[in-house]
Amino acid sequence: MQSALRAFVAQPSRENFLAAREELLAASSRSLTAAQLDSLSLLADSGDVTGLTESLAHLPPIAALVPRVHYYAALSAEARGDEQDLELERMLLVICLRAMLMSGDGSEEAPYVVCASSDELDLLDELDLTAVSTSLVHRGDGIFDVIHCVDGSEIWFDASALVSIPAEIPTLSPARKETAARRAKAKPRRRLSRTAR
Repeated sequence: MQSALRAFVAQPSRENFLAAREELLAASSRSLTAAQLDSLSLLADSGDVTGLTESLAHLPPIAALVPRVHYYAALSAEARGDEQDLELERMLLVICLRAMLMSGDGSEEAPYVVCASSDELDLLDELDLTAVSTSLVHRGDGIFDVIHCVDGSEIWFDASALVSIPAEIPTLSPARKETAARRAKAKPRRRLSRTAR
């Protein structure tokens, strides 16, 4: 385990989260993509515990700070009957969510700092907000996702480390939109933070 990540887990704070994020981004030769997270979702939905466990092991280091990754790792541990790993993953999920919430307040002046695109939706879910639209804003050396919500609020996320050029921004394919719509109708969404209870 990286030293800054170890310090963050031992003492979760904004400063330790940002230090761990910087260290893990530097150690990651590639970013955590939406396709990788979609793959984890498909493996979990199909009940392929072996495939899910193997896929989790091959994620880039930055995945250690992504709540959704810990959610899938908890599902894998639960399916394997590994109670110790299940509790660890649940704890890490909650620590990572709380750290991202401590990283800012979602305003233009203090945007939330995220490690993967899924973090934005997970934080909105944690705040009980629903996205209506998203804008990509270039300001100075930073790149920000600005999400406009149903209640009229505007939430800012610092996505600078996730986006190197605008052409690399992942989009939701028509097939993925259809799958997401089907899932939304089929069962209520389970909030990530509720798995720790």
